[in-house]
Amino acid sequence: MEELESKVPFLKEYINSLALSITENIDERLLKVTFTHKSFSNDLHKKVDNNERLEFLWDSILGEIISELLFKDYPEWDEDMLSFYKIALVNETTLAIVAKDINLWEHLILGLGERKWWWKEKDSILSDGVEALIAYLYLDMGREVVYEFVKKYVYSKIEEIKEQWTFKNPKSILQEKIQKKYKFTPDYIDGDYKKDSKNNVIMFESKIYVKKKMIWLWYGVSKKSAQTEAAKDALERLN
Repeated sequence: MEELESKVPFLKEYINSLALSITENIDERLLKVTFTHKSFSNDLHKKVDNNERLEFLWDSILGEIISELLFKDYPEWDEDMLSFYKIALVNETTLAIVAKDINLWEHLILGLGERKWWWKEKDSILSDGVEALIAYLYLDMGREVVYEFVKKYVYSKIEEIKEQWTFKNPKSILQEKIQKKYKFTPDYIDGDYKKDSKNNVIMFESKIYVKKKMIWLWYGVSKKSAQTEAAKDALERLN
C-alpha cells in the first residue's frame, strides 16, 4: 500500500503534464484507483480498489464527445459514416496508440506478472488505462476537461484513420478483429424476420457466428443492410 501512496505526487505531476485546464483539488484516492490495474491487487491477495469499475463509465462519456465532434465537423457525412468513424476512434487499437502518445504506460500500477511481460505492450491494458483516465477526469474535473482531453488526444487521430480506413466497412473491420483474436473469420447466417400481408419479406435478420457460436444478431431491410448493421453493432459492443 505504501507503493500506492508514494505514487501520488508523480501521478499529480503526470496529470499536469497533459496540459489540461485542471483544478487544484485533486481526489487522491480516485487518482490512485485510476492508475491501479487489477493485476496489482491480485498480487497482494487482498482487496485493493482498481480501475476496472471506471471502465463502466468511460464508454458513454467518450462516445458522446466523439459523436458531437464528428457531427459538427462533418455535416456531409450520413449516419453510417459517422458511426463508422466513431467506432474507429473509440476502439482498442486507437486508444492504445493514445496511451503510448501520452506515456500512460509509465504510470500504470501493475502486478509483477504484467510488469515482467510488459514488453508485449498489451493493447488491452493500454486502452483500459485511457478509459479509466477519461472516467477519472470526468468525475474529478468535469466534462470540459474531458472534452479538452478527448479532442486533443483521441479525436486528433481522425485524419490518420481517414487515410487508413476510407475504403473499409464495418464487416471488414469486424473480420480483422475476429481473425486477430480468434484466428477464425465470422460467418453470417441470414433469414427472414418480418413479412407483410402479401407474404413479402420486409425485414431480414443476420446472425454472426464465430466458431459455430452466435455472437450477435441484428436486422435490416435487406440482407446486406442486416449484415452491415449486425457488424456495426457487434463492433460497438466489442469495443
